[in-house]
Amino acid sequence: MDPCIRGCTCPQIGYLEGVIRTQEGNVAEFEAESVRLTQEYEERQLRWEHREVELERQIATLERQAAMIAGAAAKVRLLHC
Repeated sequence: MDPCIRGCTCPQIGYLEGVIRTQEGNVAEFEAESVRLTQEYEERQLRWEHREVELERQIATLERQAAMIAGAAAKVRLLHC
């Protein structure tokens, strides 16, 4: 069936087809941007997780050192009493 018979003129159909192509292009661009942003977010999240592990290790080391210092200080106090 000729599309012009359904109530649209041929120029209107051409225009609407152009609009559809434009919108499809926009959707493809948005999808690509979404993929890029998702990848960027995931990479940033991994960096934060690695940093968190590093900081937890550093805290554990500092806690051990603090315990050693406290133990040494207690021994010194006992020796001087």
